[in-house]
Amino acid sequence: MATQKHEKTRSIGGGTWSPEQLAVMLHVSARRIYQAIENGQLIAEKVGNTYTISQEAISEFLNQGNPFFK
Repeated sequence: MATQKHEKTRSIGGGTWSPEQLAVMLHVSARRIYQAIENGQLIAEKVGNTYTISQEAISEFLNQGNPFFK
């Protein structure tokens, strides 16, 4: 059952995540993710009306420490 839940929040296309999916994974609001994108802390690509965030960008973001707890 846990695997199915994980699959629901998994990638939206080849190792990319939406801001809302990343917010769920990091236990923060989607607004905090959008702020990190706007501030240049988190690299995201705008596709249509939404952003996609690559696994590489997430790893780089988290390797800088967790900015949500600073």
